[in-house]
Amino acid sequence: MALMLPHLQNTVHVSYAILGGKTRPRLELRPAFHFRHHEASVNAGTAGPYKLTSVGDRYEIAPSRSRGLPPLRMKLCECNSAFTIAAKPWTRRSLYLKVRDRESYEFALASAAVALDLQDGRVREARIALGGVATQPWRAREAEKVLADRPFDQAAATAAAEAAFQGAAGREHNAFKITLGKRTLVRALHQAATMELPT
Repeated sequence: MALMLPHLQNTVHVSYAILGGKTRPRLELRPAFHFRHHEASVNAGTAGPYKLTSVGDRYEIAPSRSRGLPPLRMKLCECNSAFTIAAKPWTRRSLYLKVRDRESYEFALASAAVALDLQDGRVREARIALGGVATQPWRAREAEKVLADRPFDQAAATAAAEAAFQGAAGREHNAFKITLGKRTLVRALHQAATMELPT
């Protein structure tokens, strides 16, 4: 599989080849998107609902017109392809938090993508991914298990952060990222738990 992102085109080309096998494979892509102005903070939560428009093999996802942002357009080039959006209870309460040295044009020192299904102050389900603290982002499944089916509070957030970094070993120049990563996750969880949901 090959991904190509042409400069200044806001476009991603995905190409792949079938190398073997008797049955036709199924390729499933799960793109994540977040509409914001180029210089806006990546930590801002979702501002209002998105609109999905489907015409033939072309799809368009757009924020509200009041935000003045261009839509995301997609096209399926295979006649037997499909495009689905599976709404989950935790998708409405989700955000991405990025901690960095500078306000713009800077890689994350630590980051956390968090989604919570929160009912009456109790976590029914959670999704957590961490970035900037290792060679690649990873899913914090142990932290998700810690949060599941328990009231959300500071103790729950702290326990999830400890579980996420259990066994982590730092080196001379990056050991600080363990503590920073924990704090980033705790902060992201609190922001997700207290965010206002669109009606």
